[in-house]
Amino acid sequence: MKEEEPDFSLVLRASADGRILSGYQGASLKGEQGTDEVARQVVALLRARGEEWSDPTRPAGPEESVDWQSTGPTGVLRMQITRLPGTQAYHKEVALRGFAEHWARPHELAEQIVAAIRAKAKAIPPQYRSSITLVLDGSRLMGYDFGVTAMEFYRSHSEEASRYGFDDVLLLGSMRLLAMLAPPPTPDPWFPEA
Repeated sequence: MKEEEPDFSLVLRASADGRILSGYQGASLKGEQGTDEVARQVVALLRARGEEWSDPTRPAGPEESVDWQSTGPTGVLRMQITRLPGTQAYHKEVALRGFAEHWARPHELAEQIVAAIRAKAKAIPPQYRSSITLVLDGSRLMGYDFGVTAMEFYRSHSEEASRYGFDDVLLLGSMRLLAMLAPPPTPDPWFPEA
């Protein structure tokens, strides 16, 4: 079986002052484009953890703020998917040039994560949030799923993120899936402390 060629590439560099440069080259996604692939990746990663979920499908009827859903023995995983970073300038640069670079320190990446959660909380009425898993798609930019970013998010923003009342908040990173409302693993098996 021939492997499919990826439709994008990622670049990663670190600076001496602790900043991370993440570069993305590929197509610019608009609106709901690519959410099907994100939903499939989330379900596949949950299955790899031993959870049982059906293939994701679009909701049959008018589902308030739900992009994709999957069923399992514990109920329905109702996913609202949003891309990181949520900056218009970044997406505009990708659309115009097919490439964008993003310099950030881990605390800035953590702030971008909580800003995306905050924005979705404003857009989704409180009565729907408790049944929705917010999926943050950080797969096209490296750094969001680094241990140091997750620790910074948990230290500085997890309490705020929990107050918005989502059933769960998952971050699909470039390398793994993180549950953002739970403490990150310590020590982090992917990014051990120096």
